[in-house]
Amino acid sequence: MRIAILIQCHKNPKQINLLLERLNHPDIDCYLHIDKKADFADKIIHRENVFVLPDEQRVFGGMGTDFAGYGNAKSSEYSCCLYKGRL
Repeated sequence: MRIAILIQCHKNPKQINLLLERLNHPDIDCYLHIDKKADFADKIIHRENVFVLPDEQRVFGGMGTDFAGYGNAKSSEYSCCLYKGRL
């Protein structure tokens, strides 16, 4: 059984990489949306089971904004679209 993990990232790339190391398993795929304000996409572990949303689809959300707002909802939508495209 395959497991898909959708992660919204806003800060702390070191902590995100620690999580990705713990989730490293052949049956687990990790899909990351890195907030558009964050500048650390190049610091994230690159592996065949780690997928990062492309820059043009990244949106503002998370820290300093309304967590139930449009940006956060849109980032979740884009992450799900990325996931569905990988199946």
